[in-house]
Amino acid sequence: NNTNLNKQITTNQQQIQHLEGSNTHLGEEIAIYQQQIQRLEENKTYLTKQTTTQQQQIQRLKQESQGIFISLSFLGTILVLSRLFLTEVAD
Repeated sequence: NNTNLNKQITTNQQQIQHLEGSNTHLGEEIAIYQQQIQRLEENKTYLTKQTTTQQQQIQRLKQESQGIFISLSFLGTILVLSRLFLTEVAD
């Protein structure tokens, strides 16, 4: 009976060592995953800032293009009026 108990104790100790090794390995993997999550969070923050900056640039460029369009329209009107004036003067 003692022999069986001793064998069981030995088996249990081996299983404990194996599980402790597994736990150590899993702990290391968890640390790696946490680092990866941290990097992804940092990337997300960076990309969010970049997106905000680009959206601001798009807004600015839209405003600039509207200003340019207004200027071109104004210049076009002046050109048409100038031609009309020159045509009247020539006649």
